[in-house]
Amino acid sequence: MKLLVITQKVDQNDDVLGFAHEWIRGLSHEFSEVRVICLAQGQSGWKEQNIHVHSLGKERGGSRIVYIFRLLYYVHTQRHVYDAVLVHMNPEYIVVAGWLWKLYKKYIVLWYAHGTVNTKLRVAAWFADLVLTSTPSGFRIAHPRIRVIGQGIDTSLFTPSYTATTHATQGIFRFIYVGRISPIKNVSLLIEATHLLNKKGRHCALDIIGSAATSSDVKYLHRVRQQIDALKLTDAVRMYGSVPNRLLPPYLNAAQCFINAGATGSLDKTMVEAMASGLPVITSNQSFSEIVGGSFGSYMFSPGNLTECTAAMIRVMDMDSNERNKVGEALRAIAVRDHSIDQFVRKIRLQLEQLENA
Repeated sequence: MKLLVITQKVDQNDDVLGFAHEWIRGLSHEFSEVRVICLAQGQSGWKEQNIHVHSLGKERGGSRIVYIFRLLYYVHTQRHVYDAVLVHMNPEYIVVAGWLWKLYKKYIVLWYAHGTVNTKLRVAAWFADLVLTSTPSGFRIAHPRIRVIGQGIDTSLFTPSYTATTHATQGIFRFIYVGRISPIKNVSLLIEATHLLNKKGRHCALDIIGSAATSSDVKYLHRVRQQIDALKLTDAVRMYGSVPNRLLPPYLNAAQCFINAGATGSLDKTMVEAMASGLPVITSNQSFSEIVGGSFGSYMFSPGNLTECTAAMIRVMDMDSNERNKVGEALRAIAVRDHSIDQFVRKIRLQLEQLENA
């Protein structure tokens, strides 16, 4: 089977969407041809000969109308070289081109893993022959063919490193957050928790990796920086800005615990990358319990609850290194079993084969 992939950006150096580069590489090992239409194209490092990329040209500048016409042009002119289309996260592509794919009798697959439900998503779901998502809460519209297939994490890139003990021997316990700097991610709660713990003599630090994506995010980022200054945490809280996805492992390996205060309700990919890196995960994201079960409930806290957040942080800090490593090993085993990129792309192929044979 030959596959067309629609994604927002192809760039191995992108901090948010860099993982899509490895998804495409993995898909090229499961499908005879992989055509990619992306909104913008950056650097790629594939050696595989069966990957072909067409950009709608945002990296060169343009308008939404131009992008729509280019999308329809590629969908039409490439119609003989793909059998199915996989749309990653952005339902608007199906809204624009779904009628053409139906006309050409192409299988339409939507990958979507987010709590947001809007009209575009409902229209896309109506067109889609198959919906793939990471957890049961990742797609919240009734559909006859929803399949939960986990995330696609490069578990050979994100691996544990139990030798990074510098901070522990200095008596400083290091937490790390990776993701958007956005109100819904509630980074300010993590900063406040770090402040409270240090006031109590619990010496800890927080690394924050991520950038602001929207104008409201930029305003929130400014407030976060003001908060750090006001609490005199410039030594304890370090903001690194955006880091390419493929360069994240050393930052994760330098920490003792991953922490996330998001309330999106959908599985943050960065949590699974932290799991694959062998880190305990503290989070208010309920989707975490969907992938790890009830045995890790003590690492969960209610969204926005500072008391519960600091209590969970103290529990992890009070573990000895062997106990923390055992927790990390258990979480990595789940990440490898259910979320490795090899398993992920194989599940996509098998689901399409089942669709074809139905």
